[in-house]
Amino acid sequence: MGCRERRRCARLSLNGLAACADAFAGLSNCLVRFADALIPCGCAICRTAIPADGPPLCGLCASRVASVPTPWCPRCGLTRVIPGPAVGQCSECHSWSPALRRAASACLYVGPAAELVRGFKYRAWTRLAEFMGDLMLAPARRLVNGSVPELVPVPLTKAKRRERGFNQAELLAQEMSRRSGWPVALHLSRERGGPPLARLGRWDRAKVARRAYSIRSGAAGLAGPRSAVLIVDDVITTGATGVACAEALDAVGLECLGIVSFARTSPLVGGG
Repeated sequence: MGCRERRRCARLSLNGLAACADAFAGLSNCLVRFADALIPCGCAICRTAIPADGPPLCGLCASRVASVPTPWCPRCGLTRVIPGPAVGQCSECHSWSPALRRAASACLYVGPAAELVRGFKYRAWTRLAEFMGDLMLAPARRLVNGSVPELVPVPLTKAKRRERGFNQAELLAQEMSRRSGWPVALHLSRERGGPPLARLGRWDRAKVARRAYSIRSGAAGLAGPRSAVLIVDDVITTGATGVACAEALDAVGLECLGIVSFARTSPLVGGG
């Protein structure tokens, strides 16, 4: 066998391994969801028995989901402790692009809320989307101020979506849409991968997120001129993802009202 033939066989083998890995990841997610369906209904945090037709948390754990304390920064929605460099700004959002006007979250990424996010994303507890999306409606309404926006979930790369089996931001947007009547619009795509943002600091996050998001082919034509959109994500950390998405939407003439998330990390509170 010549060198060219050996290279061709090696490429075919690698492609076959990649396809097997994708299939295994999808099967693994299906098995996790099947096992969760078989387990008797219990609180997603403490496993205390709860009604099958009720919220996924017991009353005690639900009471420990901590909302973001006031007073809020009017732009990024975090608790203001030290005045920022200018009126209406703080140390968390003063460097954000003007494309991202505002942000708001349902709760802090700490305690039960952090456990919910991890279970939702990494254990495929997709039934949590209903509970989480419901809590996100109040902060979302603060951002849209009476407007009827399109809900734009933060996208995953195709590889990450295959691996996980779903896009958590899209599921949250669908639940919010079901309650509010606001349409979901998949305007964004993410082509560039990179290291998980959860492992990166502020500046590295901004570097990875920059130019990672773009408008899906033909998506811009689906909206009217200056159509209002609201970005949806599960967690806001530094705002780098929101800024990158808002800039992509703004570049094609869409009016980005902000980003809403279920949870928000805070420099004043440790996550987990």
